[in-house]
Amino acid sequence: MKKAIIPILSALVLSLLTGLVVAADGFYTTALEEGQALFTRGDYKQALERLEFAAFGLLNRPELMRKVRAYSALALFQLSRFDEARAGLEGIESDPRAIDLKAAGIDDADTELFHIMIRALYPGKKNETGTGTLRAFELTFLDAYKAAREENWTQVDAGISRLAGLIPDDPRIALLRGMGHIGRGRFGDAFRVLKAVRESIQPEFRDRLLFSLVLAGERVEEYGEARRAYDEIRDERLRRSLEPVIHAVNKRRERDIETLARNYERGLMRRLVERFPKDDTLALEIWKAAVEVKRMPKDSRERMALELAAFETATNRQYFLLAAAWLEQVERTPQALKLLEKSRYARVYSVENVELLYMIGRLQGKLGKADRARDLMRRILVLHPSHAAAKNYLDRFQNAKSK
Repeated sequence: MKKAIIPILSALVLSLLTGLVVAADGFYTTALEEGQALFTRGDYKQALERLEFAAFGLLNRPELMRKVRAYSALALFQLSRFDEARAGLEGIESDPRAIDLKAAGIDDADTELFHIMIRALYPGKKNETGTGTLRAFELTFLDAYKAAREENWTQVDAGISRLAGLIPDDPRIALLRGMGHIGRGRFGDAFRVLKAVRESIQPEFRDRLLFSLVLAGERVEEYGEARRAYDEIRDERLRRSLEPVIHAVNKRRERDIETLARNYERGLMRRLVERFPKDDTLALEIWKAAVEVKRMPKDSRERMALELAAFETATNRQYFLLAAAWLEQVERTPQALKLLEKSRYARVYSVENVELLYMIGRLQGKLGKADRARDLMRRILVLHPSHAAAKNYLDRFQNAKSK
C-alpha cells in the first residue's frame, strides 16, 4: 500500500512544483511587461526597477532575458548612465552593434532610439572625426529628434545648429530640417531638403524620412514621389498612419483621370505625367475612363493621341498605348498599331497588361493579320486563362475559319 502511495505523492509534488514555477514565471513576465510600459511612458527610473525585478526570475528564460537587458540598457541610456548601458548590451552580444533587434524583442516604436544608443555608445571613427565628437553628435541628435517628434521647433533649430558644428554633412541634419519645415508649413522647402538625402540617409532612419517625404509630397502635389515613398516604407505603423494621405493622393489621381477623359486639356495631361512619371497603370486607366465616358469629341481624341505620342522617352513609353487607343477611335488603325508595337519596351507582355496585348491583337485583326492576332490571343490565355474577350475572339476566329 505504501509503495503504491509514494509514486502518487511524488506526482502530486512534481505537479505542485511545476505549477509554482509556471506561476512565478508568469509573475516575472508581467514585471517585464510593466517595465516596458513604464519605459514607453518615459518613466525610466521606475521602468528600470521593474526590469531588474523581472531579471531576477527570468534567468532561465534566455529569450526573455535578452529583452530585459535590451530595455534596461535603453532606460539606463536615457538616464545618462552610459557605462551601465554598455555593460547591459554586452551581456546580450559581445559586439552590441550586431544585436538582432527582433531577437532582442525591441518593439518597432523603439528601434530608432536603439540605433541612436548604439551609435552613441559605440561610435567608432569616421575619417578624422574623433569618438568624442561622434558621441556628442549622437546625443545632440537624440535630443533634437525627440524635440522634433514633440514639435518643439525652437529646440530643434538649436540642435541643428550644434549638429552642423559637429558633423555638418550627416544626412540626419537634413531630416531634422525637413521635419521642421513641415511643422511650420513650408512643404516645398521640406520636399527639396528631404528628397536630396533620400538615398544617403542612414538605413535605420530611412522610414522616418520617407514618412516625411510623403507628407511634403502630397502638399506640393508631387503625387508620384509621395506614392513611391509610401511604397518603400517598411514600418507598418508609419504606413497605417499615412493611409488618409495616400487615400487623398489616389482620389486626386482618380479625379484628374476622369476630368481628362471627359474633356482633354493638354496642361492637365502634362501635370498627370509629371506627377506620376513611373506609374505603369496610369495610361491604361485614362484610356478606360475615356472609353466609359464616350464624350470626348473626335477631333479632341485625335489631337490628344498625337500629343501623347510625343512622350517618347524611356520612362513614358506607356503613353504610346494611350495614344494608340485614341488613334484607333478616330479610324487611324495602322498608326495605332505602329505605336503599340513600339510600346513593347513598357512591359506590355506582362500578366498585368493583358488588356494591352488584347488591344494589339484586335488591331492586327482589323488590319487583316489574322494569324498574328490569333497567336496573341492564345498568349493572353496562357497568361490569363479566364480572359473572356480573348476566348470570344478565338471562338469567332474558329467559327469563321470553319465556314
